[in-house]
Amino acid sequence: MEVIHKPVLLKESIDFLNIKPNGVYVDCTIGDGGYSLKILDQLENGKLFSLDVDEDSIDFVTKKYSNRIDEKWTIIKSNFSDIQKSLKNIGIDGAVYDLGLSSRQLEASERGFSYRKSEDLDMRMNKDINVKAQDLLKALSESELEKLFSMYGEERFSRRIARTIKDWVKEQFG
Repeated sequence: MEVIHKPVLLKESIDFLNIKPNGVYVDCTIGDGGYSLKILDQLENGKLFSLDVDEDSIDFVTKKYSNRIDEKWTIIKSNFSDIQKSLKNIGIDGAVYDLGLSSRQLEASERGFSYRKSEDLDMRMNKDINVKAQDLLKALSESELEKLFSMYGEERFSRRIARTIKDWVKEQFG
């Protein structure tokens, strides 16, 4: 069964963009294409740039919506943090970021995002990066993991989680 992620607050986000038919817009995380398609629906001679670092998302959208891809829509493999590099000298009228994971990414085997499956803990959006999440869990110290969870996850139980993970890693891998 093909799972397609339904963006939360899609209508509200598109309404807020106040799309001009000849404007230039960016979907900074294409995912399954929900925001991009709604933006395209409102463009006449405008331009849409859709970015994603996840090659699987790009492949999915390119295949699923091949009939919608034309001169108005450019899909770029890039992290949204590199938007200035990816879209040099292009005036942008609006952008949307849908941060997080899609249902398809969570359910995809061998992605290592789901705790429901027994598989390697991968969690890479960009498969060109050679370090998997499980590599970090093995290599980082308990205090480094604690700092990581606290700083980037704003996790108030970061110390307890880091300790539990390191105990598990020691038990599994020695």
